[in-house]
Amino acid sequence: MDGFGRIRPDHVQAWNEKRGEPFDRQSLLFTSHGHSLYVTTLAERGLVGLGVLLAVLVAWGASLVRGFPDAAAPPLRWTYWGGAAGAWIITTVVGVVNTTLHHEHALLCTLLLGGWLSLNGAFRQSPS
Repeated sequence: MDGFGRIRPDHVQAWNEKRGEPFDRQSLLFTSHGHSLYVTTLAERGLVGLGVLLAVLVAWGASLVRGFPDAAAPPLRWTYWGGAAGAWIITTVVGVVNTTLHHEHALLCTLLLGGWLSLNGAFRQSPS
């Protein structure tokens, strides 16, 4: 994990020399992560990790679509649904150009998703 930050110019130079290719340091930009949730996940966790991430995002989105509150729903239900929907949109859309599940954003997403899932389950179990 976090492999982007461990690659150094001398690594790339050795790999190029091993393949018999020239090394141009100026053509490379080294960074700590791939600045894309999806590219970073694929590079650091492989296809299985990317598949898990996509499965979680699809399940999260499906729970939001299936649990869309009606107009008479209590404000707390709308609040959690809106928070979880906003976090999902930010994670999936902005995730194309940034690693949205790092640090504080990830904590906020998990809190909103967890709150939504628990509240949604409670509403589904209630007799009304």
